Amino acid sequence: MAQWDNESKADSDTHAKSNANPVSSLTQLLPIVRRNGSALAAPQMVLTALVLFASVGCSSTTNDNVLSGTSSSAGSTASFAPPPPSINLPILTSGPVTRLQPGSPIMVGDGAATMVCKAGFYIDYPDANHAGERVPGFITSARCAQGATHAPVAVMKVETAGQPPSRIKIGEITYIAPGDQQPTVTNEPWTIPSSPLAVFSSGQPDWALPVDLKINNHTPTEATVRAVQPEEQRNAPAKWSNVDGDIVTGRVLDPSSTPELKNLPDGIARVVVAADDTNKPIEAWVLGSPVTVDHEGAIYNLGVITGVDPSRHWVVVDLIDPFLAQQDARLITTA
Repeated sequence: MAQWDNESKADSDTHAKSNANPVSSLTQLLPIVRRNGSALAAPQMVLTALVLFASVGCSSTTNDNVLSGTSSSAGSTASFAPPPPSINLPILTSGPVTRLQPGSPIMVGDGAATMVCKAGFYIDYPDANHAGERVPGFITSARCAQGATHAPVAVMKVETAGQPPSRIKIGEITYIAPGDQQPTVTNEPWTIPSSPLAVFSSGQPDWALPVDLKINNHTPTEATVRAVQPEEQRNAPAKWSNVDGDIVTGRVLDPSSTPELKNLPDGIARVVVAADDTNKPIEAWVLGSPVTVDHEGAIYNLGVITGVDPSRHWVVVDLIDPFLAQQDARLITTA
């Protein structure tokens, strides 16, 4: 396993505001993703793209970089100014966050490489730079970091009431599981050969936002699921939060009665959960979301969503208990 990296520093940054001239430039905010004709409630996903238009002017010379496909009338003395720069790739951002907690939407990476995911369980782990001390962090899916061990993690924070939220950095990826994060069988996300978990931290006890410990609207507990077979055999009821922040319910599938799961890798503590409501979409933005199960009336922490199957309405969950043991990490259940 890769070693913990505690070089992360607390930082805050905000988006630069464009001083756009209405004649020469245009900032275009693409619509909020909509379902059934209505805008998503926070935390929703917003695609933004900055589109810059160059002004059209008169010139006595011809520019070699004129926009491909343009033409002018014979004898005309005017020509187009240099073409507009290419449109930036859309940048994914999350809905606004007022506090950090398991299930909060996060943005991992910079620019167009940003990936929107969820914060998982809140933990602490040994500080490699200070013997005897521990550092807090959130587990998430390693796929959110796309292999970058120091990828920045940010959220959209509301600074002033009535004003649009701004992007602030809350930390960076400080641990990422090694190995292949892609499934070995196409369209079967449960066949990822490694346990793809990651951790992000601010590198200090305090975060840029207050931390709320609730998991799926419940007070957190230290109880963790240690074996998958009992949960599979009883089709354990499970919960997680979707992109809107709503609680989703489902059932742990039993591979012995689910032919599609014949390719589940051996030696990995992993389950696949089928959502109860197949009318609501399962989206990749739930990667990292913490999943809990009801075990004889008690809530147990199951694991983190590491893959999704939108067509089947399934989520792939890697158990956190082995991870906690391997990294000497502990769940934080009290403030």
